[in-house]
Amino acid sequence: MAELGFFKSAAGGKKKIDDYLESVEPSRAALYKGEIVIVDIYKPQNDLEGQTIPMRTDAYSLVMVEKGELKLNIDYMPVAVEENTYLEIREQHLMQIVSISDDFKGYHMVVMRNFLRSLLENDRPPATESFNNQFKTPVTTLNKEEFIDLRNNLMRLRRNINRTEHPYQLRLIQNELVNIILEIWNFRVIKANSNTAQQKPTTRETITAQFFKLLLANSHKEREVIFYADKLHVTPVYLSRAIKHVIGMPAIKVINDIVLSDARALLRKPDMTIYMIAEELNFADQSSFSKFFKKHTGMSPKAYREKNRL
Repeated sequence: MAELGFFKSAAGGKKKIDDYLESVEPSRAALYKGEIVIVDIYKPQNDLEGQTIPMRTDAYSLVMVEKGELKLNIDYMPVAVEENTYLEIREQHLMQIVSISDDFKGYHMVVMRNFLRSLLENDRPPATESFNNQFKTPVTTLNKEEFIDLRNNLMRLRRNINRTEHPYQLRLIQNELVNIILEIWNFRVIKANSNTAQQKPTTRETITAQFFKLLLANSHKEREVIFYADKLHVTPVYLSRAIKHVIGMPAIKVINDIVLSDARALLRKPDMTIYMIAEELNFADQSSFSKFFKKHTGMSPKAYREKNRL
């Protein structure tokens, strides 16, 4: 059965759709030239070992749940995706799977950001408070008819991805993908208009969101809280307190977690030596990296690599 393999980190170098396909059964996936993939997803048969540290995402991602429930954390905030709902992830985030119900059935679409942006360069999403505040739920609940309509759009896109001999395949794919995004934008407006309790993000939430954006862009080079505090024009103490207030843990724990997430992803790449990984993550030397990794995971990079050999 296909697993939620897309939540694995693609650290190091340019992100590719292939990095998301490590644990997906090929018969469940429809892939278009490394730019789009759609997968039927079910509860994994194996356990969720390795999911305790959040994983980086770096692509537009849409998860639709037809049955059951998926629980996860997004930037350490708990999220539940249930029947007739969808989860939309638009930018880089930290994802952590918590649990998947035994009866889970859904669909996962991943689109490389540049490909999607090229299709929507003349369009802009609706500006709603819930859309702009990443610490409000990214899950949208639909009625059954709305869900079926969106799922049918997704299935048409999947069908066109498989029509490799069609002379206008790319145009068909582009049109159907735009249709899906426009439907999602429409739902966003409808749900926003029906939600009179929308609230603007607090100052702490805004700073925390800015911190995550900076961290995901700089984690390979910067591991000190003071770097991010300076960029945000606040003190390290204030930054750590603000983040702890929003997500329940200090900034340094978040920084270490994403470095570990990237390290674990790189250790799964057989073509990268431990020395190369230490250099990629801006450690002074291999020994410093090994000490950091063992301190936070309880095992050496070499032992982790052996245990998780692909």
